[in-house]
Amino acid sequence: MTALRPPRHRHSPRIRRRARDWGVELGDVVGTGPAGRVTEDDLRAATALAAPVAPAAGGIAAVQVVVPPRRANDRAALLAEVAVAVLAALRRRGVAATALGLTTLERTAVVSDAHDLTADALRRRLAGVPPDAPCDVRVVDARDVDAQVGLPRPGERAVLAVGAVREGVAVERTGDGMVAFVVRATVTMTVATAPQLPESVSAEVLQNVARALA
Repeated sequence: MTALRPPRHRHSPRIRRRARDWGVELGDVVGTGPAGRVTEDDLRAATALAAPVAPAAGGIAAVQVVVPPRRANDRAALLAEVAVAVLAALRRRGVAATALGLTTLERTAVVSDAHDLTADALRRRLAGVPPDAPCDVRVVDARDVDAQVGLPRPGERAVLAVGAVREGVAVERTGDGMVAFVVRATVTMTVATAPQLPESVSAEVLQNVARALA
C-alpha cells in the first residue's frame, strides 16, 4: 500500500518572501487560507509564538537636534525630511530599504519606492496611500511626548521615532570662535534597528538625520 503524503501547497511569492524575511519555515505553519494555503496572518501568528517576550533590537540610539526654522512649525515637512534621510543612511550601508511607513495615531501609511522620492514628493505621496501595509522602515510621529522608542516589527529594518518640538537651550559657536548659549527649537529622535543589523547602524542613521536637518 502506498503511504499518503500531505499535499504540497504553492504559496504566493509575497508569502514566501515574508516567511524568509521573518525567519519562518513555511513547512511548519498550518495554513488557514483556501486549500490550506498560508496567509500573512498565519505568518504573524507563527512569528509571535517563536519570538521571545522582549526581543532585543540590533541597536538603539537617541539624539537631540536643532530643528531648522523652516521645519519647526511644519510637522509634515519635518517628518518627510527625516524619513528621506533615514532611507539614504540605510542604503549607504547596503541595507535594502525602499518602502517607508509613517505611523500617526496608531495608523501606518505606507509608501513604496520611497527611496526615489525627495522630501517634498514623499510628503505629497503620504496623503491617500494604503494603511498598515508591510514596510522596511517606519517613522513614528511621537508629537505628544519628548521621546519614544519603538522596536521593529517582523520584516522591518528600522523604526525611528520623532518626539515633540520644544524650545531648548543649544550651544553654538559664533563667527569669532566664541561659544554662545541660544534658545532654539529642538527635537529628540530615537532609532531602533533590526537584530540582524550591526549595532553601529542606529548611530549612523541618526548622524545622517542630524546632518540633513542642519
